Amino acid sequence: MTTVQKWTGRETRALRQALRMSIRDFSAHLGVAERTVSKWEAAMDAACPRPEMQAALDTALGTAAEDVRSRFTSTQRDQAGRVAPEVASDLAAAARRRLADGRNAAGLSPEAFARLLGTVLGWSPTAERVVNWETTETPPGDVLLALDVLVGPTADNLAGLIAVYPSRSQLTAHLPADRLLGRVLSIMGAR
Repeated sequence: MTTVQKWTGRETRALRQALRMSIRDFSAHLGVAERTVSKWEAAMDAACPRPEMQAALDTALGTAAEDVRSRFTSTQRDQAGRVAPEVASDLAAAARRRLADGRNAAGLSPEAFARLLGTVLGWSPTAERVVNWETTETPPGDVLLALDVLVGPTADNLAGLIAVYPSRSQLTAHLPADRLLGRVLSIMGAR
């Protein structure tokens, strides 16, 4: 689970943005005034929220959906661009979970899965090593890549994505509303 040692305005803003909430919605979600959230975010690196609010932020993060925690985690880097230690441990947990989920999806025992991994890796892990990767050790990158080859990559939510536009105006310039909604209108008989 993603944790924050000490909430600052930076983490508070990251959580609000990961939840995709406005300051108004986020403050209502936490049960505080909008001005309070604005004040926290303005302080950025200063530890602003009081202890009871730190607990409320912990709860908001802990009860958030996996995609929200993932968005939050992706923003938690130090000044040098390194992932913060508490986030890195979450990444290790995610790698362990990914390996266990892949083996379970394939319906294989640790022994059979180790043999299957060996066919792709060029070296042979043991069943004990597979169990350790699923429970306590971080699996090596080549094992995770082999997993993608064997059971497929994680859900590709962007498979149909063909373009990204930084603003709504650029989107509408490339894809006018009549073209975007034309088929819908013709189906509805409005065209």
